[in-house]
Amino acid sequence: LFRSGNVTFTSLRNGLEHTWENRTLVHEGRWLGLGFGNAPTRRSPVRQDTLQFDSTFAFFIASEEGMIGGLCLLLIYSIPLGLALWSARAHFDMGHAIAVVIASACLIEALLHALMNLDAIPITGRSLPLLAVKSPSDAMKWGILYWLLAQAMMWRVYQRRQDDSYDEALSVVSGLREPHGANSLPPE
Repeated sequence: LFRSGNVTFTSLRNGLEHTWENRTLVHEGRWLGLGFGNAPTRRSPVRQDTLQFDSTFAFFIASEEGMIGGLCLLLIYSIPLGLALWSARAHFDMGHAIAVVIASACLIEALLHALMNLDAIPITGRSLPLLAVKSPSDAMKWGILYWLLAQAMMWRVYQRRQDDSYDEALSVVSGLREPHGANSLPPE
């Protein structure tokens, strides 16, 4: 975009046309979409690698599957966060906190990409996690983060209670040991 400190007219025009195409394709897809493979992505003057990275939601999701398909995709991105929160409902520990942060990061990244394609926020260059084409570093990043998410949900960190009377009573009732004060020697 910048050449020796100046913005060229051509790059500015291409950027505005790209933003206009994103909004137009989302609008053209309406609620149910044009159908798989029916979006006019090949007729765009914007380079295909830019479309496949920067406009995944507008060109390939909202235009082909409609806004219902786009909302369903965003709901799919919220599943890991829901699973992490559901798993942590009894005891929210450090492992679950890490899992929630990773799942939230993926969901926020997907929401930012969708909002960027709808021209609701003025940013560019965000890819849709796990769906951007020709981005092995993105796939590797999210693969490692989701592996860490799965591992973190298995971590259990429990704090020892100050009052051990409950543990003692439980072990006495279950027959593992005798109560305090009782003769611990076996009967003769």
